[in-house]
Amino acid sequence: MDKPADGIDREHVESSMIESMGYDPGRRILAVEFRNGAIFHYNDVPVDMAAEFYGSLSKGQYFNGYIRKKFNATKMTGPCAQCGAQGVIGEECDSCGTSRHMREETRYGEPKADT
Repeated sequence: MDKPADGIDREHVESSMIESMGYDPGRRILAVEFRNGAIFHYNDVPVDMAAEFYGSLSKGQYFNGYIRKKFNATKMTGPCAQCGAQGVIGEECDSCGTSRHMREETRYGEPKADT
């Protein structure tokens, strides 16, 4: 079990694109961690679709066909304010231990940090 982001536990999956995934049926949030370490939460994902995703033979194909760009997503990882290492937003940095990870806004132009 991987370290949860916002209380959603994730399990490792066999995929060349996706490292781990988890689902919160009460909030209908699908948590997906990619191989590059980025974690995204996809909102309002129906329970049956999450179950299909878990059971799919190709997680990458299912994600690209049915999840990506079809559900609003929130990035749950960002840089440490002190050293820049990536980690879960709001968590203490595993690399330097002196600061917390912050959200990056990359929607328009250069990334801006907000806490």
